Amino acid sequence: MSLVLLVWAVAFAGAFVAWQVTDPSDSGFTRGMNRLGVFVRWQALAAVLAVVALVLGRGQPRASLWRRLGYLPLAALGLLLIGVVGAVIVGLSSGG
Repeated sequence: MSLVLLVWAVAFAGAFVAWQVTDPSDSGFTRGMNRLGVFVRWQALAAVLAVVALVLGRGQPRASLWRRLGYLPLAALGLLLIGVVGAVIVGLSSGG
């Protein structure tokens, strides 16, 4: 369980690091779209690991620390999705 959480944390944080270190390609409107693909791939890996952590955590005794930590990756993914949806809503409503 601890190994899954560690690998999840590396994948989740790695998405943000990969976003920053990937050079944007192309020009014009699509410049930097390759960075989005890298970010999404790392987050997809983190999402799969979040589900694995949840399943492994559900196998732990009730009210144990490991069971509660099994929900952490899924909660972080949910917060990230809420942030992305919020950013899209703000962007669309700004009337740019």
